[in-house]
Amino acid sequence: MHQITPETTHYELSLFCDVSIVTSDIRMGYGMVRYGIAGHCMFMPWLVNMKAAKDLLLTGREVSGKEAKDLGLVTEVVAPEELQEATRRKATLMARMPRDS
Repeated sequence: MHQITPETTHYELSLFCDVSIVTSDIRMGYGMVRYGIAGHCMFMPWLVNMKAAKDLLLTGREVSGKEAKDLGLVTEVVAPEELQEATRRKATLMARMPRDS
């Protein structure tokens, strides 16, 4: 699980997380491509459609939390003051799931 705040506004870590919760005031981007650094972007087409992945990775364009959720980059968008509680709720729900399967 990954909490994404305006201080951690990159895609890379969220690409590897099963659950990513962002604040509504977020602007996420993969700015490293502006410097010719591709990083772990090869996973993005599996999360979003190919055209959206190309758009984001070829331009370094930033998206809002709502657009990131609509694209499938993040799981949930919450108000900044609700981030800790939303993360705690999700973690508690996941921890209560059966482990025997």
